Amino acid sequence: MKKLLLCIMLVLTLAVVGCGNDDTAEKTDTTETQAPKQNIIYGGQVSLDHVDGLVNDKIPAGASVTFYIRMTNSTENVLGGTANGFRIFSEDGANWATTVGDTTGTLGKATFDGGMFLSHVGVSGAGADTVGFAGFRMQGPGIAAGFDSVTYTITIGPIDAASAGKTICIDSAYYPPSGVWKWAPTGLARETGTKVSTIPAWSGQQCFTISK
Repeated sequence: MKKLLLCIMLVLTLAVVGCGNDDTAEKTDTTETQAPKQNIIYGGQVSLDHVDGLVNDKIPAGASVTFYIRMTNSTENVLGGTANGFRIFSEDGANWATTVGDTTGTLGKATFDGGMFLSHVGVSGAGADTVGFAGFRMQGPGIAAGFDSVTYTITIGPIDAASAGKTICIDSAYYPPSGVWKWAPTGLARETGTKVSTIPAWSGQQCFTISK
């Protein structure tokens, strides 16, 4: 577990431009020994592409469902690193057996030769389960401009039959220790002398009723 946490911290240090507060960075003196300021730009999108296992747009009690996450790099920049977290939760007390994140194979060592990292936090099938996905390149190509594909899955269930009539939701989330929702474009730091992070849009929280 400690090794995993260290790897995640390394990912975010090298690829996702850390977790520094932008206001703090702007107030520090700009000397040669200071780290460069951070610049946040907005672009690209992460979205819930579809959900397998729904029946009439509802989650069947006693069954499992899989959420498919799409990444769209609509920016003009290659992405050298990404970190995106998601939480599965119920606002009215629904329960499910477990939550498991996975990749679809679209991203891997051929894209992020520095590593791909999957993190499960607080997984209990109640309250909120969090899954984080991160990766970074060293010599690999990274995620090309124009990339548009389903990259991750999150499977939950089986759903407790006693939860029929309640709801289960998915939303974007921070995940510890440093899983800030960011992408890291390559080359811009050298061109501008400023650390650059891209904040991709998210398609938004979506909730599904459990059928009786």
